[in-house]
Amino acid sequence: MPGRRPTHEEQEEREELVFRLVALGKRMSFIKKQFREKFGPADHKTVQNYVTRVKQRFLVMAQESKLVQRAESKAFYEVMKANAKKDVDKLRAQERLDRLMALEIHMPLNPETLLELLGHRTTGPSPVHPGELPPQPIPEPDQESPDSVSGEAGGISEGQAGPDALEETG
Repeated sequence: MPGRRPTHEEQEEREELVFRLVALGKRMSFIKKQFREKFGPADHKTVQNYVTRVKQRFLVMAQESKLVQRAESKAFYEVMKANAKKDVDKLRAQERLDRLMALEIHMPLNPETLLELLGHRTTGPSPVHPGELPPQPIPEPDQESPDSVSGEAGGISEGQAGPDALEETG
């Protein structure tokens, strides 16, 4: 003879027990044992269904919490941006907002470069990006650079020893 269906109040009581046990990180076997001790015999699928519903509630709660936290952070950085006296402070607040809203630029740019991109003039020479070398002057064609090879025969002068010189001196 199949068991009767629980009332709405009984379901809520069962879900509350399972909710507390899942929140405490208890194992499924412990949850089933506690469930059966409090509410009588129950199929393992019945308990599993309660655990599934509770886990879905946790997911919904986590998503709502994340949305609330994101909204509070967004409001905070909007106020910071509006009240900032320096362009750099406004830029930092905007960077935080962009990161919060998943709009951040995936290029390592320093604040001065971003200000230039936004149309603000910065004083002084153009900044060098991290990992970039400063521009080097290009030598005139008639000048010899220190790397250029002089002389003939592969660039080895008479006083220098080449690979063959090692064999002769041995």
